Amino acid sequence: MFDTTLKCVKIDEYKQLNNYQPLFTAQCHNNVRQRGNLNMATEILNNAVFFYTCIQTPTKKYESDETEWKTSAVVDKATAKAWNKRFAKQKAKEIDNDEFVAKYKTDLPFPDQEEQYIIKLSQNTHNAEGKEMYCPKVYQDIGNNNVVDITKKKLVGNGSKGKAAYGVVENKFGTFAKLNSICIFDLVEYGGNANPFGNVVEDENDAAQREAYKPDNAKAAKGKVKDAPKPLADDLDDDSIPF
Repeated sequence: MFDTTLKCVKIDEYKQLNNYQPLFTAQCHNNVRQRGNLNMATEILNNAVFFYTCIQTPTKKYESDETEWKTSAVVDKATAKAWNKRFAKQKAKEIDNDEFVAKYKTDLPFPDQEEQYIIKLSQNTHNAEGKEMYCPKVYQDIGNNNVVDITKKKLVGNGSKGKAAYGVVENKFGTFAKLNSICIFDLVEYGGNANPFGNVVEDENDAAQREAYKPDNAKAAKGKVKDAPKPLADDLDDDSIPF
């Protein structure tokens, strides 16, 4: 069952206490992202399949000159039901399976359901005062509780699987979720914009990280993994990464 009391605990502690992975969980951070008066706790939306992800390049809002970073997270029915209770003004969109296939041109993320449930997560690029907001990050899970920052390296294509971190905002209009970052464990890399100079090859740092954190190599190293290159986080320190 879903735990509706969103306690502010570390994810690992939450799993140990409840002996299962909740649909979405709360997580505390000593270093909360701050830019453009953005200051909010972070929560995690698990088991999501992502579509129309625009993080590396923001997109214009519908019938507006304002821009935003966004992604659409398809979730299971139970997650959508819990989400709708918490975010009554930002409910998951319910779409018939046939309509979903026609629109997204892909297999159903949750084929055992009669409908698919889509949660839109977004973040304005600027606040009401015109200040630049913090750009969401894209991380890739490489195993052993390690992630790499691929925000500027890879584009997230439709059907990629992972989880999303979002900040919670409460005002007179209701409670809303704002996109913070996403973490991909099954990447479908978008190839719509082919590189005119040829295929992109991993640099030595990327290859070293992936090789070092492979389960077999990590086990064989017996403690030497700590000397491997650490995942890059650009201008964020480790405590700011929600995954």
